[in-house]
Amino acid sequence: MNQMMDSGSQGTFYRYLEEAERALDLSLEQLSVQGALYSHRLQLRQVAHQAKELRRFGRLVAQQCADTLLPLREELRQHNALTSAISLLLGQVRKRGLRRALSRPADETALPVWRNERGFKLQLGDEVRAVMAAAHQYQPQAVAFPKDEPGDDTPLLEQVDEAAIRAHLARSLPVENLLDWLHRHYAHLQDATLLRLFHDLQHEPCWQFEAASQPEKTTLQTIRVLHHPHRVSIPQ
Repeated sequence: MNQMMDSGSQGTFYRYLEEAERALDLSLEQLSVQGALYSHRLQLRQVAHQAKELRRFGRLVAQQCADTLLPLREELRQHNALTSAISLLLGQVRKRGLRRALSRPADETALPVWRNERGFKLQLGDEVRAVMAAAHQYQPQAVAFPKDEPGDDTPLLEQVDEAAIRAHLARSLPVENLLDWLHRHYAHLQDATLLRLFHDLQHEPCWQFEAASQPEKTTLQTIRVLHHPHRVSIPQ
């Protein structure tokens, strides 16, 4: 099997692979000299590469076969002694009978039996011993959960009458600075609510918005906003 699967000089397929590689190289050289399509030369080059790849693949398959068969051969050798003992016992039973075959005199040697000569020894490292000792002496510890701290009870979203704000803004048009107008008339609202209204009102299709070229700063309740003032007016 090794000779059949081995693609080296000792293998059965070595001369065939060598002849195939030589023929492919010669064909590729002839196509290069006589002239041929690039696709034809590329296909021939790929076939030549696959033929050369068979050597590596053959060695890989041979190694896989060896990895599979060698353990089986070792197991067969170990079981030969047990098989011989069973055959000897069955032969004596056929010749002398079961009772006479099993009741052997004390001077005769015992029947050969199969046993595994290899012993197993398990050793534990210091790390494993430390883990086992810690697990043996483990005691659960009580963990006190943190108490709820008093937080800000202010709701994240304020309920505002946006329709009334839009009507108020429509009566106040034109407005030169939308954010300042909101802060002036609705200063009791949170900063996040004012900014949300500022962005939502900019998408009203019935009004015209013009952003200034120079940015300005507007101080709200807790933050200061740098923005381009938006002028709101009625479209002409």
